[in-house]
Amino acid sequence: HPNGRRLAFSTPRVRTRGSGGVEPGIFTYDRAGRSITRVTDSDGASQLAFPDFVRDDAIVFMIPGRANGQASLFRIVEPLP
Repeated sequence: HPNGRRLAFSTPRVRTRGSGGVEPGIFTYDRAGRSITRVTDSDGASQLAFPDFVRDDAIVFMIPGRANGQASLFRIVEPLP
C-alpha cells in the first residue's frame, strides 16, 4: 500500500485465523492489526502474481489464461475489506 499500512501478496495456500482451512489466493496483511485477510474473488489468481494497490481500497492482480490459449486477465477488486 502506498502509505505502508497494508501489504498484498499471493500464495498457493495460507491458514487464516478463524477459517480453519487452507485457501489459495491474494491476501492483504494489515500491519497495525496484524491480521491477514483473503481478497474476495481471488480464486484462480496466479501463484506468481504480484498484486498491487490501485487505490486506497482497490487491488489488481492477474489470473492466468488456460492451456487452451485463453488470454490472461487482470482483475480489480474493490472495495477491500
